[in-house]
Amino acid sequence: MREFTRTQTIWGLGLSDAQAENIRSMAGRLYSLELWPAGAMPDFANAGNMAAPCMVCFTMDSCRRFMSLPARQTGFLELTPKVLLLDPDADMATIDEALTFGVSDIIRPPLAKKRFSACLRKAAEAAALQRDIQNMAHEVFIEREMLERKNEALSFLVNFLSRISEALDETELLGKAFTCLKQLFPVMTMHAAIFSKDDNNALSADLFIAAPADTPAYNAWRNSLLEIGNGMEHSGAVNPTTIHLPLSGEAASSARPGDGHILTLPVHIGDSSQLYLMLLTSMERNLSRDQALALDSALRHMASTIKNVRRYQEVCNFADRDSLTGAFNRRHFEQTLQAEIARHERYGDEISLLILDIDHFKNINDSFGHLKGDEVLRAVVGIITATVRQTDYCVRYGGEEFVVLLPHTSSSNAAWLAERLRKKIQKLSFRAGKNSFGVTASIGVATIPTGESKDGAALTSEADQALYLAKNGGRNKVMVFTTEGSMAASL
Repeated sequence: MREFTRTQTIWGLGLSDAQAENIRSMAGRLYSLELWPAGAMPDFANAGNMAAPCMVCFTMDSCRRFMSLPARQTGFLELTPKVLLLDPDADMATIDEALTFGVSDIIRPPLAKKRFSACLRKAAEAAALQRDIQNMAHEVFIEREMLERKNEALSFLVNFLSRISEALDETELLGKAFTCLKQLFPVMTMHAAIFSKDDNNALSADLFIAAPADTPAYNAWRNSLLEIGNGMEHSGAVNPTTIHLPLSGEAASSARPGDGHILTLPVHIGDSSQLYLMLLTSMERNLSRDQALALDSALRHMASTIKNVRRYQEVCNFADRDSLTGAFNRRHFEQTLQAEIARHERYGDEISLLILDIDHFKNINDSFGHLKGDEVLRAVVGIITATVRQTDYCVRYGGEEFVVLLPHTSSSNAAWLAERLRKKIQKLSFRAGKNSFGVTASIGVATIPTGESKDGAALTSEADQALYLAKNGGRNKVMVFTTEGSMAASL
């Protein structure tokens, strides 16, 4: 089989015809000679497109020109052997000058084949050394890249574990997870759903959507999350509750599913619960092995953290509830009202408040006993919780007085809900021995409209004023506080 050996190039700068012919004959067919006449130089301005020769041979004049060029142009020839061919009449001063240039060899005439062959061997050794250095540099570069990727993945994982472990509720946890995931790969937005099955295999869903309610982006992501639930085995329709997920950045709130690549990540958090993260990313390639391993570890830790958050919420829920009725207590109401007021200030959503008082409740206790009064309180709370949304708050404010906090609710909708509650309570019937009795309720309504600023104390005071007029107006009424300071007529 015939072997093909790649021809190597020798540069000749300013050589005479005799010198060039002599080099060709001594170098043999494995080398080619590329010449530049006296006073000319290679186009070092385009050195990036030039292949380095195995050796450079030049006269003293060409050597001076070459050495005067900027190092940024000739740097790619740093390891290339450079041979100076002296003129017959060169003196010691010329040789001393040549030595200062750092040439590899200085050859006085005549140019002997043995001496030139030694130069070629040095050139071959230099080329091999250069290849070894390049290979080592490439290996070091790859190792450094791999180490940087591992460090980035490790840094992400440490930050992720640290930050989500601080979360006290699911919304906060998901927000921190989004911030950390952006460190691992380019995430534009994130939405999530926690699907839970009850003993009857009915499926409920907590949807965490970053887009503002009733926008095209909101509807698109809500439908995408519900499609996941519809594909799960369950009985009946999916019962969804939507929770706003406040993520920073315009893309987080306005991006739609078609604006990038969707990455859906399932996270198993219990026998009856499953979390799905739906990420929109601009990344077109797959995750690297280190990224995938870090993400897998992060999601497994996230599953255990969500379990801990839910246990914490159960404990808080026990501490935040009225033991008799199961409604939230006043302490929890004050904290929640403050948070909802802050949300209103940030996003501008309307917020309404009902204060409901059971009419003549003292007479019920006096006539039928406190146990029967407790039954009435529990029945009223049952009607409220069955009528309002899961995102609303039913609070036992004190005695027979209850508060219903209604985020994202206008004054007209709050008044409609209050009237609905009043009518349902009016239909209640209780038995005490041979006697039966009913109850009624008076309700005051107040609202912070979009664009207005008001603290929780002012909102509560306005609802209380409306309740006062409802009771003074004959009870069993709904009254609405108006911005003019008067009260609307009973609905």
